[in-house]
Amino acid sequence: MQDELSSRLAEETNRRLYIVSLVTTLGMPATFVTGFFGMNTGGLPFGGDGVPMGSFYAGMTCLAAVGLMLLLLKRKRLL
Repeated sequence: MQDELSSRLAEETNRRLYIVSLVTTLGMPATFVTGFFGMNTGGLPFGGDGVPMGSFYAGMTCLAAVGLMLLLLKRKRLL
């Protein structure tokens, strides 16, 4: 009975760790992009006066990076 309880707890822990790792993996591209745009350096893309929708483009870049990560995870059959 103790072995069965241990195996159930191990399965539940593995499921939760899988979900946490997926959320972390999906958040990684957006974190990279926002960190890049958060740098206060000159010459950042979409940062000039000629591009009034720089925040929109940065957001779309984040979404594209997350979409690419989802595609890669599905291709590797991890999702």
